[in-house]
Amino acid sequence: MLLSALQKQALALLSSAGELQIPGVSVFAVDTADSASAYAEGLAACGTSVGILPPTGRFRPDSDGPVSTDGGLSLLVNVSEPIELSRAQGVPPVTDLAETVACVLHSQNNPGRADEIPLGLVDIRIVPDKEMLIMQVVMSATGSLSLNR
Repeated sequence: MLLSALQKQALALLSSAGELQIPGVSVFAVDTADSASAYAEGLAACGTSVGILPPTGRFRPDSDGPVSTDGGLSLLVNVSEPIELSRAQGVPPVTDLAETVACVLHSQNNPGRADEIPLGLVDIRIVPDKEMLIMQVVMSATGSLSLNR
């Protein structure tokens, strides 16, 4: 399945990235109904989290396949830390971690890697929140759905 494959690809890339193998940083996929508790546990355990949200897609209704619009698949990754808690010693700022996430996921930054679903960086933005500092990395891709029978 396209959307879950995209999230699994991002999790594999970010979990194995040496630049994110830092004590105090957790990387996880938000893919279950209890994701809010997993998110809270990750923050409590590590202080800074990299949460890969479920991807979304826009598709061309007249396509065979169905095929997404160009860049119609969006993957959001939230890099978060609680505002009221100090960052764990040695953990880079959320802005630096968001840039790292973007560089790792952007397929053209990694010419030797053959991504099943090539990703491109669209945006790095702050998400307003009263309790958390959240930088959101927005990646896009193009793809088609299949049933994988």
